[in-house]
Amino acid sequence: MVHGGSNSTTAYRDTRLGLRHLRVRLGALETELEASHPGWIVRSDARLTCFAKLANTVESAELALKFLDECLAKGSWWAANYNPMPTSADTSIYIQEFSQFAKTGMLQLAFGAVESSFRVFLRAIDPEACEGSTREFKSVYECLLRTKLGLPDVDDRIALLDLLRILRNSIHNHGVFFHRTKADTTVTYRGQRYDFAHESRIEFAPWPFLVTLIGDAAELLSVVAHSPEISGYASPLLDPAVRVERRVLQEP
Repeated sequence: MVHGGSNSTTAYRDTRLGLRHLRVRLGALETELEASHPGWIVRSDARLTCFAKLANTVESAELALKFLDECLAKGSWWAANYNPMPTSADTSIYIQEFSQFAKTGMLQLAFGAVESSFRVFLRAIDPEACEGSTREFKSVYECLLRTKLGLPDVDDRIALLDLLRILRNSIHNHGVFFHRTKADTTVTYRGQRYDFAHESRIEFAPWPFLVTLIGDAAELLSVVAHSPEISGYASPLLDPAVRVERRVLQEP
């Protein structure tokens, strides 16, 4: 669970709009990279599938919010599907829990898309690094971004991944931060300080905040995929996680 934020229908609609914009941006990033490298295999090259995996997650989150807004938030939907109809107090709890379920799933799958892609990238350009990219993810992205690619503004880029990683790991404790040494942790990203207190619930992770972080991660994926070391990798850079081609969700 990741906590924080409003559960109003207006908030859901605003977040759906943010997700829709992110979906369009992901498509543009993928198309731009594909046009620059027509020889890459669209369905399986990790430099392209990294955007497809994120887009699948964003589309699913859109569907969840559409269901929340257009079904769960309406008493007529409950009346048509439940007999006896739950009380308004109960439906409020169901809505809140479903929102947490969808938000947690979005974070988990989006982070997995980034992590799996970075592991493929590092393994390709240095098969021996981080024991074949099997070590804890922080060591993998530190090695890739700082040592192998030498990206500009690398500290802020690593802070983004630190923030996402801590939020994702809190899911194991139902939204509560634990550190193996019982220490508090602070991450400063884009000048904003985020404090994580040991054994305390994380309260600053509403839908819009997570959507923004995922959007930032998409831009980071683009920077990495465009880097000479990754874009210039000559052999097919196959993504073992991909099974199907991305489907683009169309709305009337």
